[in-house]
Amino acid sequence: MIVDTLSNLKKYEKVHPSFGQAVQFLEQFDKEKYPAGKYEIDGKNVYAAVSSYIPKNKEVPAFEAHNKYIDIQVMIEGSEWQWYANRDAVKESVPYNEEKDAAFHSFDGTGTKVDLKKGMFAIYFPEDAHLPGAENGTGEECLKVIVKCRV
Repeated sequence: MIVDTLSNLKKYEKVHPSFGQAVQFLEQFDKEKYPAGKYEIDGKNVYAAVSSYIPKNKEVPAFEAHNKYIDIQVMIEGSEWQWYANRDAVKESVPYNEEKDAAFHSFDGTGTKVDLKKGMFAIYFPEDAHLPGAENGTGEECLKVIVKCRV
């Protein structure tokens, strides 16, 4: 897992072969040009999902983890709490679904809490279980871009 500010995003381009395309998309991102929805950057290899929402705590929170994609979660507006744990340290509660590229893991309140604020990003690799979208008490509407890069 990596957490940093957008001003440092370019430093991570070489971490993965697709990150250059992701960074290029994020550098030119314009919320007027890209309303909520899904956008192909490089077919199924790299794509972005734009969403607008007010964070809320889930009735039954669970970590998610992916096998095929790395998530680059970028907070454009607003803020939320996210939780992180090593995937091996949390118990799988819903087995991996290849079609959805997701497995879910029990959340018991442990792990690392990340305060993802406007102008920040978090990168989650397949070994990283993460629980995004948690309420942080601000009630702010969030605009978030998640760029998915195929492993």
